[in-house]
Amino acid sequence: MRCFGLLIGISFLARSAESNWRDVLERIRQTVAQQVLRSTNFTCVEVVDRTSFRSAHSSPPGCACAKTEPERKRVRHDRLRLDIAVSEGKEIFAWHGQDRFCGSSSIDEVVQGGTVTSGEFVSFLANIFVRPGVRFEYMGDSVIDDIETYSFRYSVPLAASGYHIGTKRGKPLVPFHGSFTARASDYQLGSLSVIADEIPEDSLICSAETDMAYRVVKISGQDALAPSSFTLKLDDLNHQYTVSRSEFSQCRKYAAESTLHFDADNNAAANNKEAAREIELPAGIEMHIALRTPISDRTAYTGDPVEGVLLNAVKVKGAGAVIPKGSVAEGVISLLENFEEPDRHYLVKIEFHRIAFGHSTFVFQASPQMSKLQTTKLVSIYGNSWPAYVHNLAQDGVLVFRSEHFELDKHFADYWITQAARRHEGNGGSEGR
Repeated sequence: MRCFGLLIGISFLARSAESNWRDVLERIRQTVAQQVLRSTNFTCVEVVDRTSFRSAHSSPPGCACAKTEPERKRVRHDRLRLDIAVSEGKEIFAWHGQDRFCGSSSIDEVVQGGTVTSGEFVSFLANIFVRPGVRFEYMGDSVIDDIETYSFRYSVPLAASGYHIGTKRGKPLVPFHGSFTARASDYQLGSLSVIADEIPEDSLICSAETDMAYRVVKISGQDALAPSSFTLKLDDLNHQYTVSRSEFSQCRKYAAESTLHFDADNNAAANNKEAAREIELPAGIEMHIALRTPISDRTAYTGDPVEGVLLNAVKVKGAGAVIPKGSVAEGVISLLENFEEPDRHYLVKIEFHRIAFGHSTFVFQASPQMSKLQTTKLVSIYGNSWPAYVHNLAQDGVLVFRSEHFELDKHFADYWITQAARRHEGNGGSEGR
C-alpha cells in the first residue's frame, strides 16, 4: 500500500509540473539566482585532469569527420591543482597554496597552454537563469538516484549569450544550448550541460561540450551553489579530442591568511610601515638552486608549490644587497605534461618567484636555463623540427625526461635565470569562457 501511495504521489507531481512547468521553471530560476548572489567571497580547490587523444587513422584537417568518433589513441596528459576564488561576480584563479588572488588572474593568465575553461561558478548560471532572452522547453520528470527530478532544455541566442571562445581574432561570443535538471523537492539545480553553437572556423575547434554537476555547500552558515565536478570535451580541426575533467573541494570563506586584490597596483603594503621591503629582481640573474621538494610524476600536479635552496650567493645590482647562499626560494610547478608521441616523455617546468630573508623579499620570475643537455634530449625526441608548442617552451627553458616515469629528489640541482619581473604570479593559456 505504501508503494502504491508513493506512485500516486509521483504521478500527481509529474502531471502538476507538466501543466504548470512555467511556474516550476520560475522557482528554479529564482532559487539559482538567489544562490548565485550568495556564491561570493569564497574559495575552492580545483583539480583538473586533462587527456588529449588523436585519431588513429590519417584524415585531412576539418570538422567533417569529427562526429564520426574514429578510433583514438592517447597522446598527451597532465594534471593541475588550482585555487579559485569567487567574488563580486568574478572567478579568479591562482596556483594552489599561494593564498593570493589578483583581479587580473583569469584562467588563461595562470595556466600555460592546453584546454582550459571558466564560468562554471557564476557566469554560466547567471547567463542561463538570470539574463533575459533565453528559451526553455520542459522535458518532463524522472527519478535519478531515487530523487524526483525536473528536466529542461534551453537555448541561448547570440544576442543573449556571454559565452566566449578563443580564436586568432580574439574571443567572440557564440550562441549555445543544453539542458539541466533540478530536484522537485526544493528546486535545487543538479546538473547542467552546455554545448557551443556556430563556433568560428578560426578557433580551430569543431565542437565544445561541457557537463557540470552541482551541489549546495555551506559557506559561513549560508547555502551557496557550487559545482562538484565538470567535464569539458573538445574536438579540433586536426582531429585532436581533449577531455578535461575537474573536481572541486574544500570550499570555504576567505581565510584570514588569504589576500584578495582587485587592483594590480595595490599599494596597501607600501603604506604599512611594518611591511617588509619588496624588491623586484631584473632579468638575467643566474641562480643555482637545489630542490627541497621531491617531485614525482605519480604524485605531483602542475600548480603544486615547491621550495629550493640557493647554492650560490646572488648579488642584486642597484639594490646594494646580496641574497646569501642557503636562502630558500619559493616556486611552483608550472608545467608537468606527459607526451606519448613520438616517444613517451615528460616536459617539466619549475618556476621560482620569491626569496625572503631578514626584512627583504625579492620577487622575480626564474625559469630553467635551457642547457645543451635538454636541447639534445629534445632533438633525440623530435629531430631538428620541433612543434611550435615545444619550441616556445624551450625558449623559456624546460626540463626533459625521456622515460616511463621520473622522480626529482632533494639532490637534484640546476640553473635558473630570471626573466622580466612581474608583480603577480601567473602563466599564459587559453580560456573557454
